[in-house]
Amino acid sequence: GLIPHDALTLISGAPASYKTFITLEVALKVASGGKVFGEFRTAQCPVLIIDEENHPRVLQERAKIHG
Repeated sequence: GLIPHDALTLISGAPASYKTFITLEVALKVASGGKVFGEFRTAQCPVLIIDEENHPRVLQERAKIHG
């Protein structure tokens, strides 16, 4: 019930409001079929992140920290 299945979802907010960390939490859990925030069950499916703010290296580093 957090994010509709087969939907386009956008996450927006002010700079430095943890958008990337929230996005990575959702994306990694959906891609693996895990629970988002330890509570929301997901169906495993492909995920695409389009980040117009951060360099791809930043996303990789944050994903490693999160993972």
